[in-house]
Amino acid sequence: MPDWSGVKTLRELRKIDKHIPVYIITLTAFHNGFLQEIESAIEDGIDFNLIKKPIDNKQIVLITDSILNG
Repeated sequence: MPDWSGVKTLRELRKIDKHIPVYIITLTAFHNGFLQEIESAIEDGIDFNLIKKPIDNKQIVLITDSILNG
């Protein structure tokens, strides 16, 4: 989605359903304005996890499990 960031996508999805789990994987997360976008998302109550590369599959499983099982 070249015109929307992950945070923009989350905001739009939250307008439809505030409780649906959303997973977004991006390869170009650290663009200009990224930190400001993250701060804005936190202020808006958007909860997310950032995983740095190299990706640790165990970390993804732990995060997914915590989301699905509260």
